[in-house]
Amino acid sequence: DDAILKKANITAAELKKEIACLLYSQKRISIGLAKEFAEIDLINFQKLLSSKNIPINYSMDDFESDLNIVNEP
Repeated sequence: DDAILKKANITAAELKKEIACLLYSQKRISIGLAKEFAEIDLINFQKLLSSKNIPINYSMDDFESDLNIVNEP
């Protein structure tokens, strides 16, 4: 509701980013889904997370997968 957004002094776009950050920080959605929901690219979503001191969920499996991709001929 626009009236609620107005009273909260937040835009719909800002609210979507806040929700995306919250769900991501709770590990309820992936970074890919969160950035899509926030309607911003990955780098800007990572910057947004950083500005809110939300760590990026990056597991050892993620690292090994990325390492395998980098080492492919």
